[in-house]
Amino acid sequence: MNLRVFKDKNFFVGTILGSSVNVIIYVTILLLPMFLQSLMGYNAVLSGLSLAPRVLSCIVVLAVIGTMVEFLDNRILIALGFFFLGVSTFMYANLNLMLSFKFFILPNILMGIGVILVFIPISALVLGTLPKSELANGAGLHSLCKCVMTAVVISISSTFVSRFSQAHQTYLVGNLSNFNLIFQHKFQSLVDSFSSLSNTIAVIKANAVLYKQLLVQAKLMAFVDVFKIFALIAFILIPFAFLLKVPNKN
Repeated sequence: MNLRVFKDKNFFVGTILGSSVNVIIYVTILLLPMFLQSLMGYNAVLSGLSLAPRVLSCIVVLAVIGTMVEFLDNRILIALGFFFLGVSTFMYANLNLMLSFKFFILPNILMGIGVILVFIPISALVLGTLPKSELANGAGLHSLCKCVMTAVVISISSTFVSRFSQAHQTYLVGNLSNFNLIFQHKFQSLVDSFSSLSNTIAVIKANAVLYKQLLVQAKLMAFVDVFKIFALIAFILIPFAFLLKVPNKN
């Protein structure tokens, strides 16, 4: 492989943008079903169906993207695509445990639109300024970088959820205090609900229920944090689209 192709600005910037799109796509595909199954109690079928609107919007945009690429500045399409990706991912950051299935329709539609608006123009621009002799080499390196970066960041995102969850546990556990009147009221209510058991058992069960709720809330906050990070990445990448050079069609 000839790594000198990275000296070409279009190839270098386009590879970064293309890899970033891949990362956002697959991180959301990984984390959203994980959230739905671990915290919302969805089964595998329902969590998979929650992603279906993304596919439908991709198909619709694919039908018109050819015309858009032909008549509009591809850099504007890429910037607009990253905007949609950022908005979609930021909407995921509004997760809570009371959401209905309908909540996930709009973010996934916007995600599908953003993916196509970025992918197709980048595919045209990333190799557009390379010499013909380097096209095969460039295409291979571009695909390799996307695969490697996606694999690495997906692994990191799972670690982020775990680490952030532990951090939130550390902060939230301070609320489980006898000096917290809300905690005392909730704790006593749970103890009373287990009044059919001995007082010792009731206290143990009440503590277990509250600790389980703490773990759930900590993990929920971790998912929110990770989605916010990737939404921020999408917004930061918007101006980078204008670093690309559009080859002269003539």
